[in-house]
Amino acid sequence: MSTTAALLDSAQLIAQGAEARVYKTTLGSSPVLLKHRFPKQYRNSALDVSLTKQRVSGEARALLRCLRFGVSVPGIRFVHADTGVLGIEWIEGTSVRKVLGGGAEGEEELDVAEEEIEDEEAEMDELKDVYGLTQEGLMTLIGEEIAKMHKSDIIHGDLTTSNMMLRQDTKNKETQLVLIDFGLSYNSVLVEDKAVDLYVLERAFASTHPQSEGMFSQVLEAYGRVSGPAWKNIKRRLDDEVFMYQIISRSFQQVCSQWMKVALANHALWTHIHIVEHFDDDNVALWVSRAGPDALFDIEIDMLEPYCGVAFFDITDWQEQVSHIGRIFKFFSSVKAGPQRWRSLSLSVLQPEPMYKFIQLLNKHPAPNLSHLYLCSEPDRSDDEFHKERCLTDAHYCKGYSPSEHAVPNLRHAEFTYVSWRYIFDRPKPLLSGLVKLKLSAGTVIPELVLPNIQILLLANPNLRWLRINAEFAYDYEFDRLPDEKCPKPVLLSSLKFLSLEGGDNISLVSDILSIITAPSLDGLMLGSHGVSNDDEFVSKIFNYLATGQPPMTENSAIASINKSAFRFSANWILQAYP
Repeated sequence: MSTTAALLDSAQLIAQGAEARVYKTTLGSSPVLLKHRFPKQYRNSALDVSLTKQRVSGEARALLRCLRFGVSVPGIRFVHADTGVLGIEWIEGTSVRKVLGGGAEGEEELDVAEEEIEDEEAEMDELKDVYGLTQEGLMTLIGEEIAKMHKSDIIHGDLTTSNMMLRQDTKNKETQLVLIDFGLSYNSVLVEDKAVDLYVLERAFASTHPQSEGMFSQVLEAYGRVSGPAWKNIKRRLDDEVFMYQIISRSFQQVCSQWMKVALANHALWTHIHIVEHFDDDNVALWVSRAGPDALFDIEIDMLEPYCGVAFFDITDWQEQVSHIGRIFKFFSSVKAGPQRWRSLSLSVLQPEPMYKFIQLLNKHPAPNLSHLYLCSEPDRSDDEFHKERCLTDAHYCKGYSPSEHAVPNLRHAEFTYVSWRYIFDRPKPLLSGLVKLKLSAGTVIPELVLPNIQILLLANPNLRWLRINAEFAYDYEFDRLPDEKCPKPVLLSSLKFLSLEGGDNISLVSDILSIITAPSLDGLMLGSHGVSNDDEFVSKIFNYLATGQPPMTENSAIASINKSAFRFSANWILQAYP
């Protein structure tokens, strides 16, 4: 353990703020205050170390300069910028906030007026009896010390009565006012900065000590007397109403500037790249450079109507869209943000061809870190030529156009919206495996005999925790469905927590899919269909299965029934019938 760490470990914690902890300890026989700027987990580590060193060193320099100019501030005992620790003189006394009736900082205000008056009187007695001061005398001390500080060209940055202490000099028993907490201080010769310091204190008086607000003029009177000729320009600025508005603007600009520095140094803020228009190259390249060389990206590509409009091609021109998909893919690689650095990918297109082209490119250039994949091929309402299965050939069911385990070995979340169910299910091997979250939303066509292929897909993903299957248009499914006795066996999804099944116009599809799922750990269940009647036979089968575990099939079914409910009952089950 380092010397500084050992000192902190043995010290007494007396206060903690957002930026630092304050301790009391002893060095030799003298009490010392330790101000420790602890590491901030929300900051980039390199940025945090740099800021901590800068602020500890800056505070120490401000205190030293004040001491040289005779300003009453704590003496410095040691500085350890690398660990963020500053050791300064312990000031034994009372804060000005407390003696003026503002209470200790953070202390809850009393609701009863009489109690407030009693406390105020007690604090005023302390000011007189302990420190031998009147309010007027205290205001004079405040003005004089601030003036001496400003003559040294140090701007405090946080002038409040909480950052002023009263103590008695041990030698001559005189009362001293000590300025503390220079964590936001800086060096400046500008009249404007000194006026801002005084303005901040004036606002502090107005909010914390409204009963003493009228005496602030005595602070300024003492300040002007010590400042000498410099006071004229400072007072003019302080009296300038336009300048007061400028203070707010300048403060806002300073805050924005500081946050911009923080943002530029925080690589994680630049990892979400959203392409919505054709001419995004410069912005994407800028964000990639700010993200740093090792960050993983969340890529979102919307090749929708705005993109087509800027790129000057029609929303039905799938050949141009395929070409642009290739260009986007190539561009990401050229700025060193290729698939190997993708954490998530969202692709929305108006035509199916560019989506399949993207999958083909992904197979040629694997994305080993990709864990989330969202694909949407939803047509524009004005596109009469759209057909999601128009482009499907035998090649699209083969390895080259399928997201293989080699291309996306760590894929865990997949969401396919308006992607052809023939493409998803009509294949000898399941399209996806190893998922924990899966959402499938069919567009218009439900393939015949789809249930066995759904079972195969579920068997390849036994660790699913979230599953949603939505068949918006299933007009003919009831006529094409398998007989009950030929339905596949249920798949055990022991980790499944949420299940949502929507059958569009056909509740029989919901019933059939439900019959091939066993989920003993389910917390939430949503079943939906359009226009379900209470006497529908499939509704009865569904409720029977939920209650008993008996698959919704005929008595001649070759599949053995389950002895208990296939689902754990929960208050989060919903059965919806849409108009």
